[in-house]
Amino acid sequence: MRSPLRFAGLALFLVLSTRADRALAADGPGIHRLDGFMVQGVFRKLDPEPLAHRLSLREIQEKGLDGRPVDIGEILGLMAWYERLPSRIEEPLAVRGKIRVALTPNSLGDEAYSACFVALTYNGLVLSGDSGELTLVRPETRPDLQRPKRLWDREHILSTRLFRLGYLNSDVILRHYRDAIGTKDGHAVLVPGSNVVIVADSDVALVKLGIFIDSQTLAAMGRRPRDRAGPAEGPPLPSAGATASREGIHFYLLAYARSNRIPLAATEQPGVVAKYYPEADLWTSHRGFQTLEQEYRRVSQAVRLAQEAAAQGWVDPHPERTLSPAAQGKLAIRFGLVTPLPERANPQATKKSARRR
Repeated sequence: MRSPLRFAGLALFLVLSTRADRALAADGPGIHRLDGFMVQGVFRKLDPEPLAHRLSLREIQEKGLDGRPVDIGEILGLMAWYERLPSRIEEPLAVRGKIRVALTPNSLGDEAYSACFVALTYNGLVLSGDSGELTLVRPETRPDLQRPKRLWDREHILSTRLFRLGYLNSDVILRHYRDAIGTKDGHAVLVPGSNVVIVADSDVALVKLGIFIDSQTLAAMGRRPRDRAGPAEGPPLPSAGATASREGIHFYLLAYARSNRIPLAATEQPGVVAKYYPEADLWTSHRGFQTLEQEYRRVSQAVRLAQEAAAQGWVDPHPERTLSPAAQGKLAIRFGLVTPLPERANPQATKKSARRR
């Protein structure tokens, strides 16, 4: 007998299917907005404790949420773990294959569950609660379910990645994704209150979007690409939005590390990555740690220069790039850091912060 509560698990699917930006072209990616991450499962409200748990990079790797291809049953199984239910794929011969879901270090459980849901939804699959199991089905096989725009295709499985926008203005990021990066099958789901976007698209599109977000993160802090340096761009000063919080500075440092290929690992590797970055709960190399310290000093000096310049009438040439400090204060932005941030550590200790003491 089918559970009368089975449609609860499909509610978000219907929302995501009907709230796409109406301004999009028919062949463009979908842009969606949700009020918050998922807390409701197929049968019941999800347990708040695992949803609020911070996942270290090591845990993310163990769960197969680091972007590696994993069997689709593993993603379903993880969602079933959050639901405290057994899982089942209704058509295991038709619905099979490898799928990629990538979170950032220090993601929360509700972000993990939501990213998995988005990954399944935009690959043409939905969750059912038949017989007390979390069941993965193709909606076109059920007459009572809405037919998805894109049917399941095991030869073309979209990847899913969670991106943190931090102090960046999501309008700029989503516009660029829609106009220059996203494919016709792609979808971006923005959670405005956290300034996080979950994107399902091709691997190439996700890589390009990640590079663009990092470039905007660096540019907002006054770090321009070398080929664009020059007086036309104005002084290399950070915007007020980029320096509105200590979290924003560490958010920038992580983007800087990725852009400069500074190693960031889940665990210590003696002689290779032996310096601990407590704000990010990651390990890096001695050279990488020194580079991040130098960059933190540069940012600190740039902040002072920006304040002095603003007092003399300097205007940010790209104010649209970031959220204002006032706008950030109205949100609960998730920067992907250890929260609350650790206090300053002894500079002689092994586990010392990446910021200058």
